[in-house]
Amino acid sequence: MNLKTKLILAIILMLGISINAQNEKTIKGVVVSVADNFPIPGVNVIVVGTTNGTTTDFDGNYEIKAKSGDVLQFSYVGYTTKTVIVGEQLTIDVSLKEDIAQLDEVVVIGYGDQKQKNVTSALTKIDSEEIQDIAVARVEDALQGRVAGLRIQTVASEAGGDPKITLRGPGSITGSSSPLIVVDGVVLGTDADILSSIDNNDIESISVLKDASSVAIYGSRGANGVIMVTLKQGVEGDTKFTYNTFTGYQFATDNKNFTFSVAEERARLDGLQSAVNSIVDPVNFARVNSRYDQAYAELAAWDYLSTLSGGEMDLQKEILPGGTITSHSFGARGGSELTKYSASVAFLEDEGIALADNFKKYNANLKIDTKSKSGKIKAGVNLRGSYNDQDRLPARFTDALRQYGAIPLYLNQDHLDIFNAYRDAGGELSAAGTLYDNLEVGSYGFSRLFDRVFFQGQDNPRGLLLDPNTGLPVINTQQGLPGQLTLGLTRNVGPLVPYLERSRIKRRFSLNASAYVDFKLAKGLNFKQTISGVFRHTKNNDADFVLGNENIVTFGDEAFRLERRDEVNQYVIESVLRYKRDFGKHNLNTILGFEFTNRDFFRQESEAFGVYSNDFNENIALADEGTTFTQNGSDKLVSYFGRIDYNYNEKYLLQVSARTDGSTRFGSNTRFGFFPALSVGWNVSNEDFLASSDVITFLKLRASYGISGSNQISNNIFDSLYRFEETYAIVSANGQTGVKNTALANSNLGWEKLVEFNPA
Repeated sequence: MNLKTKLILAIILMLGISINAQNEKTIKGVVVSVADNFPIPGVNVIVVGTTNGTTTDFDGNYEIKAKSGDVLQFSYVGYTTKTVIVGEQLTIDVSLKEDIAQLDEVVVIGYGDQKQKNVTSALTKIDSEEIQDIAVARVEDALQGRVAGLRIQTVASEAGGDPKITLRGPGSITGSSSPLIVVDGVVLGTDADILSSIDNNDIESISVLKDASSVAIYGSRGANGVIMVTLKQGVEGDTKFTYNTFTGYQFATDNKNFTFSVAEERARLDGLQSAVNSIVDPVNFARVNSRYDQAYAELAAWDYLSTLSGGEMDLQKEILPGGTITSHSFGARGGSELTKYSASVAFLEDEGIALADNFKKYNANLKIDTKSKSGKIKAGVNLRGSYNDQDRLPARFTDALRQYGAIPLYLNQDHLDIFNAYRDAGGELSAAGTLYDNLEVGSYGFSRLFDRVFFQGQDNPRGLLLDPNTGLPVINTQQGLPGQLTLGLTRNVGPLVPYLERSRIKRRFSLNASAYVDFKLAKGLNFKQTISGVFRHTKNNDADFVLGNENIVTFGDEAFRLERRDEVNQYVIESVLRYKRDFGKHNLNTILGFEFTNRDFFRQESEAFGVYSNDFNENIALADEGTTFTQNGSDKLVSYFGRIDYNYNEKYLLQVSARTDGSTRFGSNTRFGFFPALSVGWNVSNEDFLASSDVITFLKLRASYGISGSNQISNNIFDSLYRFEETYAIVSANGQTGVKNTALANSNLGWEKLVEFNPA
């Protein structure tokens, strides 16, 4: 444990904070409404302060793991949030009260906003209070269990690792199924690590658009759903400063399926004795019992080797030592009646739980909004920068955890004496010895080094053959002798070597900038012009040092380097005309817009192997088999869109939207796609016959139909079997150089569309 970790833990102990390590238990229960005692499906149930969460099923039932002292939070749109402290009980039933005030809240939808009670599409809103106090490294971790249908799957166990996000299942057959990320109205894309660049403390709210009627306004990019993040704005009044921080310690519990000690493995074998004795067939019994005796003898060999190393390692504790997670966020918000501002800086470090694992995130955000004295002109700018520095896991856990802790991390002279005795009949080093003749004191140990150097005992087949004079194991000095034991468990690398002699570094810098000006043209009529830009630079450096590949025949003891640089530059021009008026009981909210997006991307990738050298700069001549790959590309998207929201007396609701997208990713014959949507709703609780009901306080029926699309085909037309551009290769013949066609253009390559109908 490093000094930083020790100091943090010491401070925690001085403050009298105790760590509760009680075992988790399964809590079950039913969530019902206070008004009618009916079950409520879709209620979000979470353990406060963690990412552990679930939702109730159609009958209001839920099941979640928690421990005594945890706080369960139950929340659902239109109901008051309730918290319950877990005691010794295993069943917790909850009744929720309706909260009609929530339904008058305004929620963010595509290119606008709407009262929550008048929304006719599938939408979930998460407020900042629900996520800002959770000690996690990424926004996605705070969203787990809070949005029905949103699946956030951990596919990388490293600190800061990108999750796989899907909304209501996959939305594409061959392309990406990740939802679109929109921050303060700026479309950023579908990359998994976009949300990792946002500080949780900067978030005002998150709206998750789920069905086709809500996402069709985003056309070709909405098939997988949309996650809309709204950042905090300035407030009128004196500047208010905020400081948020948390520190925690994370660890992994021992998994008994891995890394048995020799004693534990011997106990497991003892437990199988009755099964072996029950074999009736004598031939089969002899065969199985022989293998059974050999397994005991191999454990005896590992026992002896561990004594030469000073004992066994606990590989789970060595590979998964645990680590701290620390966050600091400082913000300032204030302004006058005309100009408001919000600024923040943040730092987060997550040490992860593994030996070679670390994630650092730096954030800075500035948001300024101003307006004229008449209020007819509004303008604003938003600058947001982030830098992520990540040390990624260089190897899988399974390769190391399936080995024995008796394998020496470093070889000493006793190990070498055993190994060097193994020779062929002519007294020369054996084939195995020749392969490993570069080893010396201090080299990394590995299991295969000790293959066939010990003998199975003759009088005691479950032990080693011992020298009667010294009592020590007899060491094999010649190939071909009977009774040799095979101890090789995996390839020729010790269990900790991949974490000590390999490096996987990922660094990303992101800069997002946007500016807008909004003109009030007439009563209820506004025109808004926005321009935004996104710059992202990502650098990956992978390194396998010489000792990390020591004695792996496949790589020939060579060091390995890979460097990949990715750059994305995007700018968007957006023009939106909005008309919002109430005519008595008739309420109208419409938009008409145009959007142009240009995206340039670049990738350069180089890799090389270096024979017996970690230095590719001073000794570049030692590098061989090097390759360099570059890719440049650009795509453009032109869009026209519109939406009409109408309701009569907030009872009868209608929304119609349409969008046309034209993308350079597709063939000339099918470049444009059309994406319409329609949704209707009925606020039954606003009818006179329910106005005085004590049983039903809010009831809405709705249905939606829509078509959304996906343009998530390969950015690299050379990787696509369905390319729409012709490609060529250089050829030579008879001393002449020319080109030949390698793929024909596909002018009919078109849109992938998703059609949805959602009655609710």
